[in-house]
Amino acid sequence: MVLIVIGTLAQAEAGIFHVMDTYFHTLFIRWQPDGSNLNIPVFPGGYLIGGTLVINLICAHFTRFKWTWRKSGIWMTHVGLILLLIGGLFTSLLSIETRMILTEGDSKNYSIDERDTELVVIYSHDDELDEVVSVPQSGLKKGKILQPESLPFSLHIKEFYTNSDLLEAEKHGLEPSEVNRGLGNGMAIKRRSDEISDNRINIVSAVVEIKDGQGDSQGIWLLSNGMITNSSNGEVIEQSFAYKDNTYRLVLRQKRYYNTYTIKLLDFSHDRYAGTDKPKNFSSEIILAQDDLKLNRKVLIYMNHPLRHGGKTYYQAGFNKETTTILQVVQNPSWLMPYISCTIITLGLLLQFFLHLSQFLKRKLANS
Repeated sequence: MVLIVIGTLAQAEAGIFHVMDTYFHTLFIRWQPDGSNLNIPVFPGGYLIGGTLVINLICAHFTRFKWTWRKSGIWMTHVGLILLLIGGLFTSLLSIETRMILTEGDSKNYSIDERDTELVVIYSHDDELDEVVSVPQSGLKKGKILQPESLPFSLHIKEFYTNSDLLEAEKHGLEPSEVNRGLGNGMAIKRRSDEISDNRINIVSAVVEIKDGQGDSQGIWLLSNGMITNSSNGEVIEQSFAYKDNTYRLVLRQKRYYNTYTIKLLDFSHDRYAGTDKPKNFSSEIILAQDDLKLNRKVLIYMNHPLRHGGKTYYQAGFNKETTTILQVVQNPSWLMPYISCTIITLGLLLQFFLHLSQFLKRKLANS
């Protein structure tokens, strides 16, 4: 109860994702004193409390309850509660929430994670095939050397910022970074604390030096997911360079999750209440296409009517301007667990009720 109250109050200043990670998807709530790198555990988190509840229920069966037909409803109810808690753990560990941003006429076979990034090197084998080498954000640390087998050069992470401001050094009177190639030349990078609001993303930046097999520098680049184009879907600008007769593209972008099918936005509708700018309804008319299944059908996604396909659920989440839709994409392998556990709990409670009712009626008939 204390944890739920603390987590609820924390949402007054922080977004739901930050609160879940800080208070519920953790063993301990930690406190970091100002100016210190210490993370001191001060209160049990959701994982520890939930795990303790599961262990308590299981131990209760072995120490307090004996299997009898009269207790079968209690057993079912407790099994349902255990499954409910385990399902919550699996959901927090396995579920993935991403977004797909589409402008009318656009087609995409991937969604993006706005809370995670990846450093990507892209090079073309021919006009139709690109090879992509991706390094997750967890592998980007200052001083780390990346040497993917498929690349003839190495990537040296000279600086890394989980959140930053990119500023024109001369304009703001700052010392420019050591970048000497690409868009970051003459830019200064200012470190910032991580965002805690759901409506803002971290501007992740990295200063990367490319070295050939002999250790000679091929240039120092500034890569950041804050270097976006002017398009409404916020695509990050790719920077290119030539090496041994091949052209490579570098980009630090939001992590992508690819699908085996394509979604094309035909039309986005934004209805308002008459005489006001207050939104009434959002809807996206899309084409879902998958070559191997010969699938090509129109689907209308709107509030409370999502699209379910390929183990993912697409919800109408919002919009950007009048022709760009934002679809929330949820992939949760354990989505059936709450339904199964609640069904077992309900059946267990009903069974226990009718068992007691039958005993009561038998006693009453015997006494009459």
